[in-house]
Amino acid sequence: MKIRLTGAVLVAAVLPAAASAAQISPTVRVEGRTANVLPTTPVAIENSGTATLIVRDTTDPDTITVSTRSATAHLATATSALGLRLGFDLFDFGGPSSFVTQIGGDKAPTDFSASWRLKVNRKATSTGADTTALRASDSVLWSYGASFTSPELDLRTTKRHVTRGSTFQARVVAYDNDGVATRGARATVRFAGTAKVANASGVATFRATRDGAFWVSAARSGAVRSQQQLVCVHPASAGNLCSAVTSPKPASRVIEPGVIAGVVATLAPNSRVKVALAKLVGSDCRFLQADRRTFSAARPCGDPISIPVAIRTPNSWLLRITSMRAGVAGRLSPGRYRVWSRMASGTRRETRTTHGINTVTFTVVSGGVYG
Repeated sequence: MKIRLTGAVLVAAVLPAAASAAQISPTVRVEGRTANVLPTTPVAIENSGTATLIVRDTTDPDTITVSTRSATAHLATATSALGLRLGFDLFDFGGPSSFVTQIGGDKAPTDFSASWRLKVNRKATSTGADTTALRASDSVLWSYGASFTSPELDLRTTKRHVTRGSTFQARVVAYDNDGVATRGARATVRFAGTAKVANASGVATFRATRDGAFWVSAARSGAVRSQQQLVCVHPASAGNLCSAVTSPKPASRVIEPGVIAGVVATLAPNSRVKVALAKLVGSDCRFLQADRRTFSAARPCGDPISIPVAIRTPNSWLLRITSMRAGVAGRLSPGRYRVWSRMASGTRRETRTTHGINTVTFTVVSGGVYG
């Protein structure tokens, strides 16, 4: 039975810039019906068994109060900050309990012929998301599909920096609901516009033929696609640095996000990332300024204002929009935006522009009260 909860609710769910001693930061990944919805993202939240979070359905007036350590709280924190829709039904099992029905654009039909599945550390959970308590080292996966027994693919490459003309391997492993691993044979692995089928050992071999930053990922019919891994290709005469924007996605439509997130291929001494975020105004850009809440006057897009951001474990970076109001998260207003990321280490700097990797254009839409 679906029930309704009423009342005025304030939801303050954001991705903190860095986890404190009172926080845990498990990672959360969301794989939708046809594409990744949320890349592997550290989500910091209070490390307390008694603290609670009010989670609001973005599609109707439903709310639920859950422990801040729960899988539901971490999903709500990530989707709220990154501007993704989150929907759930409420059931009464001696008390309100939520069942996630929508993340991003993927919504379960009324007959639940397809729905969202939760796994933690590659194992299906025996408890609901509201009562599944997470630890700092946990890896959380939400996946959408018709089968709750679909294996989950995992991909690892032998190198993250590759010299142009050389080869590298991508190894695919499939995990069942009990976390038992098998070789990811027959998975299709994609890299730099090339697709190869993994052999019986779950391995695909690629030759790097052009410079740049590229995603590597794997998919197989009847399985949950793998995470994406960033790989740099560079000339033999010089090393290369790679950064990537992971959220928002290229050409995506998001609801007033509060953060821009990304990754780097590998960490090196004195590694740092600079990010430029602009609201597009005709052929010009209004760049986010160092205070992270105001935008410059319109200026040529080739004259960016870059903001330094910290690289966090695991190789992730985060640009948070701030607010002049205490206790209120900053948000991007509706409009068209473009974001650039550039990595540097010592005197070396990332120079190559790769659209859809370190340069992403997206649209922000108004969420209204319930979207």
